[in-house]
Amino acid sequence: MSYLNVIKQQQTEISQLREQVALLTSTPLLREIDSRIASSLEPQMLLYTQQVAPLMAENQRLKEVIADLTARLTASQADSLREAHFGGPGSDREPPRQYAACPGGSHGTLLDNLFAELQEERRMRKAAQGQLAQQERYGTYMENAFRNVVQAQSAAPVFSE
Repeated sequence: MSYLNVIKQQQTEISQLREQVALLTSTPLLREIDSRIASSLEPQMLLYTQQVAPLMAENQRLKEVIADLTARLTASQADSLREAHFGGPGSDREPPRQYAACPGGSHGTLLDNLFAELQEERRMRKAAQGQLAQQERYGTYMENAFRNVVQAQSAAPVFSE
């Protein structure tokens, strides 16, 4: 069988399938199936519009509020605010619960999370500062040791054979 015959046969099959699809889409049976599917989905759509859609809208609104707050409150500003209200510089004291609690519920958790992140950032900053100080001490120690070796070598008598 030549390629030309194979192509003609496939074109004929495609034409027949197109005719069958056109016939099926125009039949009352297909319309009946569509209406049954739509009627079975109606309770689910009603549930979605009454319960799920408002929750998703509220979730989106809260995400926007969080994004706005995050954009407006940098870590240093939050640190300054926390220090001013809950303790002096370097204070690791927890914020009083009455400031973090909210009658609505979820907003208190947001504040708790923000303050926990700030405390973690402060802890990491202190650890990094301690590590930097230790590295500086070690660098100073190594510089002094190098100077001592150079001085000892320059002061040592040179022997030649």
